[in-house]
Amino acid sequence: WIDTLNEMKVQYSEIIDVTRTKPFGPLWGWGDNSHDSLGSGTGTNNPDPIEIADDTIEISNAGFFHSASITKNGILKTVGNNEFGKLGFGDTVNREFFEAVDANEWTKASLGYHVSVALRSDSSLYGCGWNNSGELGLGDKTQRHVFTHISNSVSVMSMGSNHLLVIKISGTLWSTGKGAYGALGLGDYLDKTVLTQVGSSSNWSKVFAGSYDSFILSSSGALYGCGWNHDGALGIGDEVQRNELVVIAGSWKTLSIGGSTSLGIKADGTLWAAGTNTYGQLGLGDTTKRTSFTQVGSATDWKQVAVSRHGNCAFALNNNGDLYSTGQNSSGVLGLGDHDNRDEFTQIPGSWKAVYAGGFFCFGVKN
Repeated sequence: WIDTLNEMKVQYSEIIDVTRTKPFGPLWGWGDNSHDSLGSGTGTNNPDPIEIADDTIEISNAGFFHSASITKNGILKTVGNNEFGKLGFGDTVNREFFEAVDANEWTKASLGYHVSVALRSDSSLYGCGWNNSGELGLGDKTQRHVFTHISNSVSVMSMGSNHLLVIKISGTLWSTGKGAYGALGLGDYLDKTVLTQVGSSSNWSKVFAGSYDSFILSSSGALYGCGWNHDGALGIGDEVQRNELVVIAGSWKTLSIGGSTSLGIKADGTLWAAGTNTYGQLGLGDTTKRTSFTQVGSATDWKQVAVSRHGNCAFALNNNGDLYSTGQNSSGVLGLGDHDNRDEFTQIPGSWKAVYAGGFFCFGVKN
């Protein structure tokens, strides 16, 4: 055990030394670490943010049980639970520390339940993992243990629990995977195993895939949604499933959805929430669900939102670098140093640049 512990310490030291060559933004993590999703090598839960690496981290992403990061020089690293080969190393062995997948140059990553997709600098999309519903878009439902080519000319993508949304460089929208709740937006409830175009519009700009719902933002700021709509997660005033895209009132900048909880920022910088609120994750001071998007506070300087994959807690970051959290605090996922739930957004100490929420854990990049 002592030898193993010493080996772990050496590995951690080596990773830190390598990644300090071009410091970009220190990566911090907190919450549940039972699957080594934080990449700290300890397996210990942390209610306070701990520094994972003073890395060249530019982009990070968190799934339910695993995590990914991309360094500023384009290196893709993954860590955590590797069931179904979702870390992309060609095996199913869990990883305690962030490890580089290969030497290719990557620009984006998005993680689902037991699946991962990542985008290379040449706009080609690759994926690996479970693929039980055809969410990799490879024409089958067979697992992949290494990142496998899916499509070219991809601009942005978002992986839900078991469905994938893609916007191509042409501005067109495509989806694949689990269709049972209508989250593919194709007018039916059937699984798809290949990327299938949604409608004919070519002015899409951003996609946000949740567990069973989808949001898509147009270049004009118009927001559309489809899917299960449990507890009113689509924010359209009811709880009726939609298998085709429906417009959501307002002009929007960004959004995040996890479970059946949705959090968004409108074009004017205001914060809005809808859906499940069992633990106060909407930040409205109560635990009552909302079937329509409801404004949270009166501030107009919000920059980024992140809802946990399970939808039980949420995070919001403003332009000043102030980060706030609310909802269920299992395993200390709110980053507030305790395990008490919150029903209003409470500030996490520090100055932050970005936030990424996983299952019951979270990452942040500090200024």
